[in-house]
Amino acid sequence: MNQRKYEKLKEEAKNKYNKTVADALKDYKEIIAAIEKVWRLLKQPKGDASLSASGRRVKRGELAAAIREAIDAAHQTFTAPEVAEWLKTHNPDLTEKTARSSVSSYLRRLAEEGKIVVIEKGAGKRPTKYKNEVDGQVSRLQGAPTEDAETASGRS
Repeated sequence: MNQRKYEKLKEEAKNKYNKTVADALKDYKEIIAAIEKVWRLLKQPKGDASLSASGRRVKRGELAAAIREAIDAAHQTFTAPEVAEWLKTHNPDLTEKTARSSVSSYLRRLAEEGKIVVIEKGAGKRPTKYKNEVDGQVSRLQGAPTEDAETASGRS
């Protein structure tokens, strides 16, 4: 071995050592960042999941009321994705963290209760089509008084 080969081998060992240390430091920082993130998530108060984008608390039943409003606004047939899109447009603060499955589940429940009608059952990526009509009459889901309710309350 000559001086040049000796210096080259020492330099390669030093470079390999520095790369190993740099890789270990990078791995260490990534692990610490992940641990910190989990720690911050665990320290959050439990109720934060129900906060809207503006920081206001979403009240129980508020999503259901918004879905009923969307259904009442639909003039023909509608699907869960269409209702979700309407909600996103008309009530983005409420629906930012709302899963489309929540909308689908509520529509399915309304259909089971006979408040809306299934026109075409969905399959795969094709959503179920609903109609806001029961027995030929448009269902009023917002709780607005009907003629019968007004008559029953004594108004003519």
